[in-house]
Amino acid sequence: MVCAIVSSAGCSKDESSAEPQPIILKPSITFTANGTNYVWPAEYAGILKLNDSTYVLSSTPPMSIVDSAFLIMIRTDSLTKGTYKLINTSPVAPGYGPAVCLFDNSWYESTDGGDFATVSVSKIHDDLFDGTFVSLMTKADSSMVKLNITNGEFKNLKLHY
Repeated sequence: MVCAIVSSAGCSKDESSAEPQPIILKPSITFTANGTNYVWPAEYAGILKLNDSTYVLSSTPPMSIVDSAFLIMIRTDSLTKGTYKLINTSPVAPGYGPAVCLFDNSWYESTDGGDFATVSVSKIHDDLFDGTFVSLMTKADSSMVKLNITNGEFKNLKLHY
Protein backbone atom coordinates (compact mmCIF):
# COMPACT_ATOMS: atom_id res chain seq x y z
CA MET A 1 0.00 0.00 0.00
CA VAL A 2 1.36 3.36 -1.01
CA CYS A 3 0.29 6.57 0.66
CA ALA A 4 1.16 10.02 -0.53
CA ILE A 5 0.64 13.28 1.25
CA VAL A 6 0.92 16.45 -0.78
CA SER A 7 1.37 19.67 1.06
CA SER A 8 1.35 23.15 -0.39
CA ALA A 9 2.10 24.93 2.83
CA GLY A 10 5.61 25.84 1.75
CA CYS A 11 4.73 26.83 -1.81
CA SER A 12 4.04 30.33 -2.99
CA LYS A 13 3.79 32.07 -6.31
CA ASP A 14 6.29 34.82 -7.02
CA GLU A 15 4.30 37.65 -8.60
CA SER A 16 7.04 40.26 -8.24
CA SER A 17 8.10 39.67 -11.83
CA ALA A 18 4.59 40.22 -13.23
CA GLU A 19 4.26 43.46 -15.18
CA PRO A 20 1.97 46.01 -13.56
CA GLN A 21 -1.22 46.72 -15.45
CA PRO A 22 -1.60 50.31 -16.65
CA ILE A 23 -4.21 52.44 -14.95
CA ILE A 24 -6.57 53.91 -17.51
CA LEU A 25 -7.68 57.39 -16.55
CA LYS A 26 -11.03 58.06 -18.17
CA PRO A 27 -11.92 61.62 -19.15
CA SER A 28 -14.92 63.18 -17.47
CA ILE A 29 -16.88 66.42 -17.57
CA THR A 30 -19.35 67.57 -14.91
CA PHE A 31 -21.15 70.89 -14.71
CA THR A 32 -24.35 72.67 -13.74
CA ALA A 33 -26.38 74.42 -16.46
CA ASN A 34 -29.08 76.81 -15.24
CA GLY A 35 -29.37 74.84 -12.00
CA THR A 36 -29.39 71.30 -13.44
CA ASN A 37 -26.40 69.00 -12.83
CA TYR A 38 -24.84 67.06 -15.71
CA VAL A 39 -22.24 64.29 -15.80
CA TRP A 40 -20.75 63.49 -19.20
CA PRO A 41 -18.37 60.54 -19.48
CA ALA A 42 -16.81 62.68 -22.20
CA GLU A 43 -15.92 60.12 -24.84
CA TYR A 44 -15.36 63.09 -27.12
CA ALA A 45 -13.81 65.57 -24.71
CA GLY A 46 -10.42 67.15 -24.89
CA ILE A 47 -8.36 70.25 -25.27
CA LEU A 48 -7.46 71.20 -28.81
CA LYS A 49 -4.60 73.51 -29.75
CA LEU A 50 -6.00 75.63 -32.59
CA ASN A 51 -2.97 77.84 -33.20
CA ASP A 52 -0.03 79.46 -31.38
CA SER A 53 -2.29 81.51 -29.10
CA THR A 54 -5.60 79.62 -28.80
CA TYR A 55 -6.68 76.37 -27.19
CA VAL A 56 -10.26 75.06 -26.95
CA LEU A 57 -11.83 73.05 -24.13
CA SER A 58 -14.49 70.96 -25.90
CA SER A 59 -16.91 68.24 -25.05
CA THR A 60 -19.89 66.36 -26.33
CA PRO A 61 -21.98 64.10 -24.11
CA PRO A 62 -22.60 60.39 -24.62
CA MET A 63 -23.91 59.61 -28.09
CA SER A 64 -27.42 59.16 -26.64
CA ILE A 65 -27.57 62.95 -26.10
CA VAL A 66 -26.69 64.42 -29.47
CA ASP A 67 -28.37 67.78 -28.95
CA SER A 68 -25.62 69.24 -26.75
CA ALA A 69 -21.92 70.19 -26.98
CA PHE A 70 -19.70 73.08 -25.94
CA LEU A 71 -16.47 74.85 -26.85
CA ILE A 72 -14.67 77.28 -24.54
CA MET A 73 -11.73 79.30 -25.86
CA ILE A 74 -8.50 79.56 -23.88
CA ARG A 75 -6.25 82.34 -25.14
CA THR A 76 -2.62 81.68 -24.23
CA ASP A 77 0.68 80.87 -25.89
CA SER A 78 1.31 77.92 -23.59
CA LEU A 79 -1.29 75.98 -21.62
CA THR A 80 0.02 75.55 -18.07
CA LYS A 81 -1.52 75.47 -14.60
CA GLY A 82 -3.42 78.71 -14.09
CA THR A 83 -6.66 80.58 -14.76
CA TYR A 84 -7.68 81.88 -18.18
CA LYS A 85 -10.52 84.44 -18.37
CA LEU A 86 -12.28 85.97 -21.35
CA ILE A 87 -14.94 88.60 -20.59
CA ASN A 88 -17.00 90.62 -23.05
CA THR A 89 -17.13 94.24 -21.96
CA SER A 90 -19.58 94.95 -24.79
CA PRO A 91 -21.49 92.81 -27.30
CA VAL A 92 -19.45 90.99 -29.94
CA ALA A 93 -20.46 89.54 -33.30
CA PRO A 94 -21.55 85.89 -33.40
CA GLY A 95 -18.56 83.60 -33.71
CA TYR A 96 -16.26 85.96 -31.77
CA GLY A 97 -17.33 85.18 -28.21
CA PRO A 98 -15.20 83.08 -25.86
CA ALA A 99 -17.72 80.23 -25.60
CA VAL A 100 -20.33 78.51 -27.73
CA CYS A 101 -22.75 75.78 -26.77
CA LEU A 102 -25.44 73.67 -28.39
CA PHE A 103 -27.67 72.88 -25.44
CA ASP A 104 -31.08 71.19 -25.52
CA ASN A 105 -31.29 71.91 -29.26
CA SER A 106 -30.63 75.64 -28.75
CA TRP A 107 -27.52 77.59 -29.78
CA TYR A 108 -25.81 79.82 -27.18
CA GLU A 109 -22.74 82.06 -27.49
CA SER A 110 -20.85 84.41 -25.20
CA THR A 111 -21.68 87.42 -27.34
CA ASP A 112 -23.53 89.79 -24.99
CA GLY A 113 -21.78 92.40 -22.85
CA GLY A 114 -20.96 90.69 -19.54
CA ASP A 115 -20.88 87.18 -21.00
CA PHE A 116 -17.69 85.33 -20.12
CA ALA A 117 -15.77 82.09 -20.01
CA THR A 118 -13.18 81.08 -17.40
CA VAL A 119 -11.08 77.92 -17.47
CA SER A 120 -8.69 77.00 -14.65
CA VAL A 121 -6.13 74.25 -15.15
CA SER A 122 -5.34 72.86 -11.70
CA LYS A 123 -3.29 69.79 -12.53
CA ILE A 124 -1.32 68.34 -15.43
CA HIS A 125 -0.43 64.66 -15.08
CA ASP A 126 0.41 61.85 -17.49
CA ASP A 127 -0.11 64.33 -20.39
CA LEU A 128 -3.67 64.88 -19.14
CA PHE A 129 -5.35 68.02 -17.79
CA ASP A 130 -7.66 68.53 -14.79
CA GLY A 131 -9.44 71.75 -13.91
CA THR A 132 -12.61 73.78 -13.66
CA PHE A 133 -14.70 76.03 -15.90
CA VAL A 134 -17.60 78.47 -15.78
CA SER A 135 -19.33 80.44 -18.51
CA LEU A 136 -22.24 82.75 -19.19
CA MET A 137 -23.75 82.64 -22.68
CA THR A 138 -26.72 84.19 -24.45
CA LYS A 139 -29.18 82.32 -26.66
CA ALA A 140 -28.46 83.06 -30.31
CA ASP A 141 -31.88 84.48 -31.08
CA SER A 142 -33.66 87.66 -30.05
CA SER A 143 -34.83 86.25 -26.68
CA MET A 144 -31.60 87.10 -24.78
CA VAL A 145 -32.12 83.97 -22.61
CA LYS A 146 -28.96 83.17 -20.64
CA LEU A 147 -27.20 79.83 -20.17
CA ASN A 148 -25.22 79.90 -16.94
CA ILE A 149 -22.60 77.13 -16.71
CA THR A 150 -21.29 76.71 -13.13
CA ASN A 151 -19.44 74.06 -11.13
CA GLY A 152 -17.73 72.85 -14.30
CA GLU A 153 -15.01 70.28 -13.74
CA PHE A 154 -12.92 68.29 -16.19
CA LYS A 155 -10.59 65.41 -15.44
CA ASN A 156 -8.07 63.51 -17.53
CA LEU A 157 -8.52 65.48 -20.73
CA LYS A 158 -5.93 64.94 -23.43
CA LEU A 159 -4.30 67.77 -25.36
CA HIS A 160 -4.74 67.36 -29.13
CA TYR A 161 -2.59 69.19 -31.67
